[in-house]
Amino acid sequence: GEVVLDADRLSHIVPRFPGVAKEVKKRLGDRVRAGEVLAIINSNQSLSSYDVTSLTDGVIIEKHITLGEFVTDNSDIYVVADLSRVWVLVDLYEMDFGRVRTGDRAEFRVDAIPERSFEGRVEFIYPTVSSDTRTLKLRLSLSNPDGALRPGMFGRAIVHADARPVLIVPAEAVVNAGEH
Repeated sequence: GEVVLDADRLSHIVPRFPGVAKEVKKRLGDRVRAGEVLAIINSNQSLSSYDVTSLTDGVIIEKHITLGEFVTDNSDIYVVADLSRVWVLVDLYEMDFGRVRTGDRAEFRVDAIPERSFEGRVEFIYPTVSSDTRTLKLRLSLSNPDGALRPGMFGRAIVHADARPVLIVPAEAVVNAGEH
């Protein structure tokens, strides 16, 4: 599986009005709190300045603004990510489709931190099968309070499916008796 950003914990910061960046207060990698001023923009509409603030607590993972730059009101100048929870996208092989369900407990390990295991649950099973790999994607949601799991890391997931009996037989071995 691969660690990815939790899309529900991202904030795309877009200026309210077009203008010129008067002050750029935060840099790539800075930790910010909700409501903290990231930049000050001189508005072209009112000819006055206004603050651009963070919507959430997190880390600035993208910055698209420089001092004196003209910014528009339809594109991000910052992206802030709360990395205290991350997703892991796991490939599930076709032979295991019937064994795994949403809510099953899962363990995730990465080579970079061999002494540690991260616990979570299967949060979502994607509905389509990849035509290239013949796998389904599972999404695990993992707590990451210390930021040890970083987007882009790869690892192995073990899903602890409840003991559900599974019988797999070829379709031609099934005899329809006409009863339900």
